[in-house]
Amino acid sequence: MSNLNFLHNEAKKWLYCRFDELDTSSLTDALSWRFGSDIGKKFLLCNGVKRLMPLVVKPKDSHRKCNNLIRDSCLGSNLRLFKFIRLPMTVAGRLLTGDSNLKVIHLLRDPRGMLMSQRRKEYNIEWPIKYCETMLSDLKTSVQLQNIFPGRVTILRYEDLAENPVSIARKLYKFTGIPMRKTVEGYIKEKTSEGKEKSCMLCTQKANSSATASKWRTKIDWRYMKLIDHVCETFYEAAGYVEFKRKADLLNLTFPSKYERDYILK
Repeated sequence: MSNLNFLHNEAKKWLYCRFDELDTSSLTDALSWRFGSDIGKKFLLCNGVKRLMPLVVKPKDSHRKCNNLIRDSCLGSNLRLFKFIRLPMTVAGRLLTGDSNLKVIHLLRDPRGMLMSQRRKEYNIEWPIKYCETMLSDLKTSVQLQNIFPGRVTILRYEDLAENPVSIARKLYKFTGIPMRKTVEGYIKEKTSEGKEKSCMLCTQKANSSATASKWRTKIDWRYMKLIDHVCETFYEAAGYVEFKRKADLLNLTFPSKYERDYILK
């Protein structure tokens, strides 16, 4: 089985509540369930997960019995929402073809922020090249899918969400076809506004989400960033990211790091 076929089959198991077919490590991954719904937390407890930090997972031999908790909840839900990390958009296209009710939100992020956090001490050019080539390929595929499946694929930049969380959330709710309640709007404001709790270790729900999204600009090494610029230029253009010509512009957080593209949600 090819890697793409494997990913396609695994994604379908999650989307259609076929949890009995998933491997044990996926089912008992605490980070996947910890930030989900209450039923997900109950599922962790059922499987013997004692605490998240430090991560302690002690699945019982009979952990499959716990699948009923999530399967019944999943099958009975009017809306199923899953976040897949780095799922190739070609696989998303196959999923869209097989299910007319499926919608896809393709989340992008400025590669400079991502690559800075993953960088080792040396200036390794191979990873930025591979990373941006993959992101560019996925973005091109998403634009094609927007034309093939009108109204079922939207492309979103993390930075736009961080700058305008409530506005973007309204558009995402509209995209999914469900109303956005006032309680949801209040929750978003609470989690993304200044003066709120900053101790969340593993999530993006930090005070002043816009500042969090642009923090890399004050931390990245100028020479390393220019290396990224060199290999990611084509992706920048496709995704609407600005290449900084002067270090002063990089450090000036009022200087825009992106511009609008017709196919990206704004």
